[in-house]
Amino acid sequence: GITHRRMELALGIAFEPPVEGPLEIVNTDVDRTPYDHPALADCEDAVRMLEGESAIADAIVLLAAHARREILILSQDLDPRYFDRPELLEVLSRFARRHGNASVRVLVHDTRRMIRDGHGLLELGRRLSSSFGIRIVHPEMRDREDTFVLADRTGMVGIPRSTAPAGFLNLNDSPLTRQYANLWNRLNDRSITDPNLRQMSI
Repeated sequence: GITHRRMELALGIAFEPPVEGPLEIVNTDVDRTPYDHPALADCEDAVRMLEGESAIADAIVLLAAHARREILILSQDLDPRYFDRPELLEVLSRFARRHGNASVRVLVHDTRRMIRDGHGLLELGRRLSSSFGIRIVHPEMRDREDTFVLADRTGMVGIPRSTAPAGFLNLNDSPLTRQYANLWNRLNDRSITDPNLRQMSI
């Protein structure tokens, strides 16, 4: 019931081209440890800077491949460059089918392009509706320009501006990831359903 106020979180890191080699996707066929000791907790707490669409897309797949219980996404409209890719859809499908309580929950500002052009996540959500949910950010709270993906409140990919293909990945930064999860939850508390998505059983 209070007036929304714009807030920003400074990461304290500069965006520079990555100096490491290409990201390696983990083998999702290997059995995972229970969620009380998630795979992400065994990863190094280190920020990897991402430059370019391909680097960001690969990082999202890598993060999702490590998840065991929950993936949270905030995006303007699920940019297909990052979210409508066969590699990601395959990882998310395995994630939802393999882990009994797994969930992928998405908040977007606008669904029109997804519905008009079609989107792999919409189709995946139709088939796995018990694990997937897509809702719309309340109009009064659509002042954020960033996109982020969170896994198990432990690892995240952040893209500060949707118009610039640059961001960061950290597979094991619980404090920062939980801050973003709290933000996601605040947005979700006032989010709304889209009748067009409900017709698609999502």
